[in-house]
Amino acid sequence: MHKLDSNLFTPGTKFVVTDDVKESTFGPGTTGFISYMKNADSVYEDVANVVVSIIRRGKGGKRRVDISNMSIPIFSDPRMLEHKNYLPSGRRHYVHIKKVDFDVEDLMKIIPMDFLGWAAAYARYLNHLVQNIANPKKGLWPNDPHLNLNIAIRLPDIFIQNEDEAIATLTNEVWREVFIGEARAKESALIKCALRYNETVVKASLNSAQFVEYTNEEYYEVSDKDLTTATVKFYKDKAAIVNEMIHFRKKNKK
Repeated sequence: MHKLDSNLFTPGTKFVVTDDVKESTFGPGTTGFISYMKNADSVYEDVANVVVSIIRRGKGGKRRVDISNMSIPIFSDPRMLEHKNYLPSGRRHYVHIKKVDFDVEDLMKIIPMDFLGWAAAYARYLNHLVQNIANPKKGLWPNDPHLNLNIAIRLPDIFIQNEDEAIATLTNEVWREVFIGEARAKESALIKCALRYNETVVKASLNSAQFVEYTNEEYYEVSDKDLTTATVKFYKDKAAIVNEMIHFRKKNKK
């Protein structure tokens, strides 16, 4: 189905900031990885607030591993920027992004800085599932600070202390394999929480698509009308599927 492309990429997706809007903290060329959607914006219905890991700020920025907050449009079209107040252009940390594919698909083979950025983002996503969606009292997050999952949570501090050592010790084949194994195991254990998170993303996407459609019909055209209609249908169907999956798991747990 042809529809509007969503900017709410899945956790761990690499992205680059475009030059559609100018923002001093995250200038065009800033490179990072989506960790998770924090929440839908309270003022702009086509905007979401996301947590990301940043490995470079601007086109010529030095290497880094930072955890930051950004605001991005859920759906974007050049026409949206033609209308004042439709998007929060000029707001601090509001940027437009586009997905960037890895040079290779195997996480064991991507370049070191990409792996660090991905690992930092993904660990934060899993921690978000535990701390904000699961019941914290169940102790689903490991306490051992030496586990790779917890080391990945501390990556920004570790990288600041010694960049070269962090790259050498936290991107070698053994460390990657252990971290990926821990992350996948934790993700499997948190499947119900992941579904809940996905439900939140789908709801935000559906609300945004409906707002785009409403704007097209009642005010001015900010996207292709046919694609927008198809997008609304897509997310309505997806919301029903996610809801069914959640209730199916509840039913079978009894």
